[in-house]
Amino acid sequence: MTIKDSGKVGINETAPDTQLHITAASGDTILTLQRSDTNTSGLTGGINFAASDDHSVASIMALGDGDNEGANLSF
Repeated sequence: MTIKDSGKVGINETAPDTQLHITAASGDTILTLQRSDTNTSGLTGGINFAASDDHSVASIMALGDGDNEGANLSF
């Protein structure tokens, strides 16, 4: 595990470029994303999938629906 001065954390990754950067040969990874304030609107959280050369290939974003009880997923 790597923790950079910027606060970015790498698991099996020596040069993390996001807050949490996990590199693994397996797809058996579960992440929990929890927002610390109320979910009103805009981006609640997201997951970016990147290729081995770091370019983004897909993403999933949770967009707040205006109250604290739900969000819409955007792929």
